[in-house]
Amino acid sequence: MAPYYGCLIARPYALSEGFSLEAFDAFIPALGANLVDFELKAHCCGGSLPGTIEDVGHRLVYILLHQAKLANAHALVTVCPLCQLNLEAHQGKIKRQYGEDVTVPIPYFTQLIGMALGLPGKALGLDKLLVPLRWEVGEKAFAAPEPAAA
Repeated sequence: MAPYYGCLIARPYALSEGFSLEAFDAFIPALGANLVDFELKAHCCGGSLPGTIEDVGHRLVYILLHQAKLANAHALVTVCPLCQLNLEAHQGKIKRQYGEDVTVPIPYFTQLIGMALGLPGKALGLDKLLVPLRWEVGEKAFAAPEPAAA
């Protein structure tokens, strides 16, 4: 799992001196998942751009998803609801636009907490993710989604 803060948690930049984003990095392995180093974890997903200036917004999201795949992330765990929407909801269009499979599950950090506590996926809304994240109660590793049929 790779952490994705987006720009929300790091703002305002002037007030973030002494604040460490790496605290969330420690959170992921503490909950039983393997941490994937993701260099773009604090880069903006485009905010409202995917819904307003679609080509620019999709390009920003594509870059994030593409880099996550290069880092072998099986999921990007986010702390921002808008980031979750942007990174998840536009994957189909981006896949068609760029001709590259950049699909990756985008769970919210509270879903990760619930998984670590052993709550069933349905209770956590994992069945509502647009890109499935397989998780079985009692597992200590998160599984990548099954490859899509060609």
